This record gives sequence, C-alpha cells and structure tokens, in this order.
Amino acid sequence: MKISNHITKIQHLERSALKLSFKEDYEALVEIYMLISAHHINAALHALKIIKENKDVKHNQIFSFLKEGNKLGINTDSISNAMKRLNDLRPSHVYGKGENGETAKNAQECYDLIKETCIKIIKKNGVNEDEG
Repeated sequence: MKISNHITKIQHLERSALKLSFKEDYEALVEIYMLISAHHINAALHALKIIKENKDVKHNQIFSFLKEGNKLGINTDSISNAMKRLNDLRPSHVYGKGENGETAKNAQECYDLIKETCIKIIKKNGVNEDEG
C-alpha cells in the first residue's frame, strides 16, 4: 500500500478512535490502536525502502519482522516493544474476560510512541505524509 494510502487509513481510524470511550469501548480501542500502529510502521518501512509499497507486514508479524535485521535502526527496539505490548493487551481484554478502561489508555500510550517515531522516520526520509 502506498504511504499516502496508509496515511488516509490512519486518519480515518484516528477519527473513529476519538468517538470511543476508554471505559466503555476499551476492546475496540485496543484493536484500533493496533491497526493504526501497523499502518504507521508499514509507512515508515516503505519510506526507508525496507519493503516495497506493494507489500505490507501484518500487525501480528511486525514484532518478529522488525527484530530480524534491526529494520528501523535505533528505533527498532522501542517500536517493536510497543507493538509487543499492544499485542499483549489483546488476549485478556479483547478476547477474554478482562474489563479495564486503563487498558485502552495503555494501548494509546503505545500507539503515541509508535506514531511519533514513525512520523519522524517518514519525514526524515523526505516523504511528505500528504503525498506518500
């Protein structure tokens, strides 16, 4: 997917997330932050020319993909750890019986770190987020 298409998806999903409540919609927020994070990471990988725009890494494969070969340089550990943390929030709170609005806040913290880092990578590599 082109970077511009990732950015469009990110914007749509972020608008959807704003409509949700940490307390009432924490399962949906955990999922949406996972998806948005995957779009940010794929856009950064495209900007770095690590993967071609006709390929994307699925959210459940990002952690291991990034660790293979230190794909995002000095940012690899922080991004892959944030994705692992996001993924670890899912089993008990999305699929299980866990009920905790703090989970969505933790997911948002992971997402914020991923977003900030990926935007820097994209801009540093001369890609205008609006153009891709």
